[in-house]
Amino acid sequence: MSAPWDIQSPHLMQRLAAVLGEDAAAAAMYLLTPELSAWAEYENAVTWHTECLSCANMLTSCIQETVRAEKAEAELATLREDLAWARKQTLAAQQEATALLTRLEAGS
Repeated sequence: MSAPWDIQSPHLMQRLAAVLGEDAAAAAMYLLTPELSAWAEYENAVTWHTECLSCANMLTSCIQETVRAEKAEAELATLREDLAWARKQTLAAQQEATALLTRLEAGS
């Protein structure tokens, strides 16, 4: 959930537009973006209990990469299970086809 001042949040723009109008809200967002970005970086550093913005960004990046990797590994595991099931079904179909051909040849 984003903070009410988060520049990624549409709520801030909507709130400004309601008070100032669309054009003034767009201008205010343009002027506030650098400060809001700096505030977001500072808040991220506080979240990580560090005074180093670079360290906080690195920690955030590592967490995001870990989450991405875990999702990819879970998807890969699902695909492997699906592949194993498909191979099993293919083998069963091949065995059934072979058995039917054997019966057909035996009957001829």
